[in-house]
Amino acid sequence: MFLPDTDPPPSADEPTGIASRAAKSGGAMFIAKSVRFVFLFFVNFILINLLVPADFGMMRYVMLIVGIAGLLNEMGLTTAIVQKERLDRESLWPLFCISSLWGAMLYGAIFFLATPLSRFFAVPELVCLLRIGALMIPAAGISAVQRAWLRRRMEYGKLALIEMAAAGFSAMVSIALAFAGFGVWALVAGNLLFEAGISAVVMVVCRITVTPFQPFGALRSLIFFGVAIVISRLVDYVLCNAPFFFIGKWIGKEGLGLFSVARDLAVFPQTAINAALGHVLVSTFSRIQTDDEKTAAGFGRLLLFGSIFTLPISLVMAVAPYELVKVVCIVKKESAWLEAAPLLRWLALMGIPYVFTTFSSSIWISRGKVVESIYVSSVIGGTVVAAILIGEQWGLTGICRALFLQALMVFPPYVYIQYRLTRIPVTVFFFSLVPSLVAGGFMTAVLIAVQCLIPEYAGGRHFMVLFGGGILGVAVYGVTLMFFFRSSMRHLRALMRMLLPNWFRAVKKKEDQPVA
Repeated sequence: MFLPDTDPPPSADEPTGIASRAAKSGGAMFIAKSVRFVFLFFVNFILINLLVPADFGMMRYVMLIVGIAGLLNEMGLTTAIVQKERLDRESLWPLFCISSLWGAMLYGAIFFLATPLSRFFAVPELVCLLRIGALMIPAAGISAVQRAWLRRRMEYGKLALIEMAAAGFSAMVSIALAFAGFGVWALVAGNLLFEAGISAVVMVVCRITVTPFQPFGALRSLIFFGVAIVISRLVDYVLCNAPFFFIGKWIGKEGLGLFSVARDLAVFPQTAINAALGHVLVSTFSRIQTDDEKTAAGFGRLLLFGSIFTLPISLVMAVAPYELVKVVCIVKKESAWLEAAPLLRWLALMGIPYVFTTFSSSIWISRGKVVESIYVSSVIGGTVVAAILIGEQWGLTGICRALFLQALMVFPPYVYIQYRLTRIPVTVFFFSLVPSLVAGGFMTAVLIAVQCLIPEYAGGRHFMVLFGGGILGVAVYGVTLMFFFRSSMRHLRALMRMLLPNWFRAVKKKEDQPVA
């Protein structure tokens, strides 16, 4: 399809139209992304049993560098295109050219910096891995503008289906290469094919027609806003990935691999929710950015939704990390990965406050609070580095404990800062969390009780604790919500009706049919 000349003109019922489009887009993206992340979990389950921690550590080195370049690659243009109130076709072709050329230049920089970077981390084999893995940068850059346009038009279902197809193909290649003994190259090939596959399909589905270049002044606002977004995301990137840099430098690839897998599991709920709804929320909240009441109501429901569905997963990982590692490593001897269990416990606890702040950044960006976001992230980043430096003397477990304490201390001021930036009352934030926290307390008690009741010498104890305790704990969690927080559950059902309108209509129609 070709891009239309400009956005459709606003109509009298635009708020209703936006809500409907956001609901359909959010529902499509949520379903598709949920399927993809469940699939991704099982793929990683297989790869963990085929590879060793050092392979994941080597891949983390590559992704650290590629991740920074990836933020620079899109130049913030994808968010700028989504956030801009009106946009015409003439702006897209020059932005596409800039993005493509910039991606090629970044790859060239990484190609020549691969040798000094491998010396910095003291990992000689990193040179070739970086030069091949960094091809993800130009592969993603050539489709950045097209992806942004699809997001702007809230065609997230189409994007999600493309990502699912690319994920399936890349996963099959990764598993095949891992079975064949290619080690870390199985991970590199999978990530590279994922980006290349998405770009190839997106460029066919959403073609940009060639137009004359506009003067720089016509694109200045988009580019400047994009640069501000890049700076904000670079700060956030350093905040999230500082532990990987320090561990990769001080401890080495084995420790980095253990920490990487543990942290990826710990933040899996947050990552899944953010991937499913993050871009949709920026598009939606950008269109109601001046309406404080609607923003607060939407944020409260989303926070309720996110906390209720993600907290049980974090609690299982925090209470039963050894059992989880033993179940995941059912083929490979768990001794290779057992050292990741104590890391997983503390990182899962750290991930709970992060889940509670998942949607804040979307609202900040939608309101153009980019500079303020940079300041806040810089301060939080400083506390993360301080926690790592303090915890490092006790090894990997010490670093994870320090990161958990840092997350707890930063959480209250972060909530207050959000209020100052968005005017969303603090009461909305905490009332949205009460149901999941109370129900989570009962669930934790059940998980601990199951661990105590099943003796250590029982055969298959880790399976019984993980699955038996998990099922019983989730049941208690759900019963607590239904009996003590009926009002919150009504809000949750209303949000689910928006996300899955067709499914609910079909169920309602079936219920309304007269019984013969």
